[in-house]
Amino acid sequence: GVMKSEASDRALQRTGPGVAVAIVGHVSRFAELGASGKGGRAVGVSLFDRKTDDIVFDVNFWHYRAIVEAVRSLRVLPEATVDALHKSWQETGLTSDEVRLVAAAIRSRLLPTLAEGERLLLDGRRTTEPDDGTFYRDPADQHKNYSTDRRVLEEFARCCETCNGFSVC
Repeated sequence: GVMKSEASDRALQRTGPGVAVAIVGHVSRFAELGASGKGGRAVGVSLFDRKTDDIVFDVNFWHYRAIVEAVRSLRVLPEATVDALHKSWQETGLTSDEVRLVAAAIRSRLLPTLAEGERLLLDGRRTTEPDDGTFYRDPADQHKNYSTDRRVLEEFARCCETCNGFSVC
């Protein structure tokens, strides 16, 4: 199969029914947080602090989409707010109050249930099978492209605890 890193220029432009995103290929400073490409090239999402405009979290798209769906499962934000997190470059993101709610929920309700070496899949299921980097093209299998793990969720929670809210880019 095609590796995810090889597919960065052909990345999915739709994340769900009616939700389109702008996807940016770049060298991520958090490339070790799940970048499947050689040399750190990844399809990524950057979160910018709402007050300082600094990049506060930078991760590949395969993790980001799973993180957003994990946030949805925690039910601490309205559905429309979570849906908007899938949209880049459209003044979407979370306020400082919202990020604190998300961080607290991840720390208290999600991380304690996720074992080291376990991946959280897009639909909330868990697996201990490592991500082999395969890019699934068949629409019936595309959900397999997305997952996150404890390390990335801890980094995201830390970001949410320390930033002034974020915008999605």
